Amino acid sequence: MRTKLVASVFLCMVNQAFADEPNLCRDVETVYFSCASENKVISICLTQGFSPKLGELTYRYGVKDHIELEFSSSYADLNSKYAFGSSSYAKGSTSELAFTLDDFTYTVHQDLHVFRPNSSGVFVERKGKVLAYKTCTHPRQSHKNRLFDLEEVGLLVGNTRGLGTLGE
Repeated sequence: MRTKLVASVFLCMVNQAFADEPNLCRDVETVYFSCASENKVISICLTQGFSPKLGELTYRYGVKDHIELEFSSSYADLNSKYAFGSSSYAKGSTSELAFTLDDFTYTVHQDLHVFRPNSSGVFVERKGKVLAYKTCTHPRQSHKNRLFDLEEVGLLVGNTRGLGTLGE
């Protein structure tokens, strides 16, 4: 009986950790990336059941009641609106999802490593020059999917630019 109680408490704690993670995704979307950055949230969301006939891949930045920037693409425009790069190696992976809006390029990166600190955030560039970097407060995201997993939804995989490792 005590074992069942301990297991139940543990499962509740795990579920609470997932529930407390900040994200700007809607109920009909799956979180592929989300983190707090200062007092804002950066999220990459994908409509559940995403297909050529349904849904969008969406970047959101802001807070629940005030989204400051939202950029979406349907399946048909996915590879013309987003650039995706990823690489994996023993003990780590690096992923980047970028899009351009007006003169600005936004690159969300997620670097996961075993032997050094993880890092995640979004770079804002204008004409190839980094203007700002919004770092994730807690770069080890606990949700099931990762930025790296976007390869599975139809994004063509290119090379990463290595922006996430600029600060090292």
